[in-house]
Amino acid sequence: MRFPAPLQGPVAGHRVWLGALVLLVAVRAGLGTLGVLLAPGPWLTAATVAAAVVLGVAALIRAFGASEWAPAAALGTAALVVAVGYGAAGDGPGIPGLGTPGRLADLVGTGITSINEGQIPVHADRGLELIVVAATALVAVVLDGLALAMRMAGLAGAVLASLWAPTLVFEHPPSTASLLVGATCWLLLLWLTRATRGPERGLWREAPTALALTATVAVGAVLVGPLASALPGYGTVRLPATWGPGIGGAPNSLSLSDNLNLRSDLGAQPGSVVLRYTTDLSRVGPLRTATLMSFDGQRWHPAPAGDVRPASGLLWPDSTSAAPDGTVQVSLVRLDQANLPITTDPRELSIGGAWTYDPARDEVVGSTHPGMSYQLTVWPRDLSAESLRADHAAQLPSGAPELAVPDTPFAGRIADLARQVVGDAPTAYDQAMALQSYFRASDFRYETNLPPAQTSDPLWDFLTARAGYCVQYATAMAIMARDLGIPARVGIGFLPGNRAADGTITVTGDRAHAWPELWFAGAGWVRFEPTPAVQTGAPPSYADPLSTSVQPTDPGNLVPSGAPSQATAPSTAPQTGTATPGTVRTPRSALLPWTLAAVALAGAAAAIALRRRRRGSPTRWGPEEAWLRLRSEVARWGVDWTDASTPRQVAVLLHAALPATDQVTPVSDAHGAVDRIVAALEAHRYAPAPDPVNPAELATWVRTISVALSAARRADAPSAPRSG
Repeated sequence: MRFPAPLQGPVAGHRVWLGALVLLVAVRAGLGTLGVLLAPGPWLTAATVAAAVVLGVAALIRAFGASEWAPAAALGTAALVVAVGYGAAGDGPGIPGLGTPGRLADLVGTGITSINEGQIPVHADRGLELIVVAATALVAVVLDGLALAMRMAGLAGAVLASLWAPTLVFEHPPSTASLLVGATCWLLLLWLTRATRGPERGLWREAPTALALTATVAVGAVLVGPLASALPGYGTVRLPATWGPGIGGAPNSLSLSDNLNLRSDLGAQPGSVVLRYTTDLSRVGPLRTATLMSFDGQRWHPAPAGDVRPASGLLWPDSTSAAPDGTVQVSLVRLDQANLPITTDPRELSIGGAWTYDPARDEVVGSTHPGMSYQLTVWPRDLSAESLRADHAAQLPSGAPELAVPDTPFAGRIADLARQVVGDAPTAYDQAMALQSYFRASDFRYETNLPPAQTSDPLWDFLTARAGYCVQYATAMAIMARDLGIPARVGIGFLPGNRAADGTITVTGDRAHAWPELWFAGAGWVRFEPTPAVQTGAPPSYADPLSTSVQPTDPGNLVPSGAPSQATAPSTAPQTGTATPGTVRTPRSALLPWTLAAVALAGAAAAIALRRRRRGSPTRWGPEEAWLRLRSEVARWGVDWTDASTPRQVAVLLHAALPATDQVTPVSDAHGAVDRIVAALEAHRYAPAPDPVNPAELATWVRTISVALSAARRADAPSAPRSG
């Protein structure tokens, strides 16, 4: 027989919790695909917990009969999670205040900058983490509203797919497993939220079959994908493969930004060929594209442009006694930027086109493009340990940009550490060598996957963790040299590449590098190499301790003055948010604050639900409370209606859902219970002076109807409309 099509409202019963679980698994699968774009960090745990809290609170609200409030509760919970997690003063979760909107806006701005200027995999600083968490919480709210509140799982699938979109845009295809999980979850949502007509089989009896079918369909869809690659036109549209302007320009080209974030890995560039060169010099060193002078604690910026001149003749900021000694013939393959790669020694340039030279930055500026060639005639300087030891640091007035140090909470400790590292080194060269050896000879490690940020000062975090990449090593040595009164800057460019049998040296994008340059009065700007040899090889010959008589102070256990050494246990526990370079601090569990927030929110929701349940106790029931409980009970058996349905429309629906009166013993009582509870509700709503109804009777009617539907389900009896 046919049943009247019921008006479908929000999911109810066990479908509430199962639907929330399916959504959470789907969101987690989508978030996992971002791991190819974002460096490991707390962002994944934070975003997952945020989604779990949002979906859990919405499920709690629905489970206790307030489905109409679930979407608003989910949205409010998402806002609260973001405000508590990122809107408080300081670097961790806390109580929001009046300054929360401003702090959130600042963090979002920082995150957008990280996206624009970072290289894949981007380090997710606190700002970028906020963007990921907020976006995930919003996706959870929308998914909950579409799939579980409105039963529009098909449209919810489009929203769910947005979690996989970033990896596809940046040509980092997600794993097959994540696609299978996502597709299976979406198909399960379609099953959970489908429209029902009358009674249906039990949810848990259907679940194994539904899971098997959805998984089969998902696997089939994924297997069809490779077949599409054989279709005409497949793969003719190429999407951008970069994150931000660090790599841009012409298709497949590369450029190095002159605005360097301390938490970004300069080496995270494509491994494609950037340039090739040949030379008759025994050693060329890196080819530099830019110099960076100003450091604000987070980023390096170039010095203001100087008085430029045509790039002809000897290109060097000062006069030099060096003489030409060899040439470098360069051919650009995929480099597309304004600055030309040049040697760190004085040079002459032979190139066509309009090029200018900026002595203040020691940069050659024009417009490079793939395929162009040029020649550098190099004038090597007399750089040796003896000559540099006899030299001295350039003397500059106080406040010069070459000596500026950012005012961070840990600036004083970093300066103390610099003085401890160099000890009583007598010359600027010996001090520079002591700093370089501190990073190369101690237990510092070259590491691109960094632990989560512990403070607002990335340099202090690096010195604490003793792990980082070239940008951090170069920054640490440059700033510590400035603390000692030695002018310093950072150079960026490309390390030498691989030499072929014919002598051609090929440089790829992953050879991008940063290093410190210190200013000596006689020699000029001199490159040092603090980054460990695993990445850079041997340092320059004049800075190689194996070929000099330098005996740097043993740096292994150096700590800032006033701080306890590793060999001595501190008398008091260290304060939260501080650490000592030379000791590795165990990062605070990123899960703890989010777990506490989740527990607090779940506790609040449970308290509200408990209060509602107590208010809904049968001993306090009136017709309205009994009606709400009836709606919740029968929803478990596939019977539901919207708030727009009248009591008599619902009565027709319930009578149709109940079996015929002669098939199941309690059915006749159930049909009578339907009539009595509808009559009581109509009298309560519309009668001028309704007669009171015994709460125990209301509870009995609700239970009778629910038991009858349950018995019909177990007996699998065919339903029939009530006769007579």
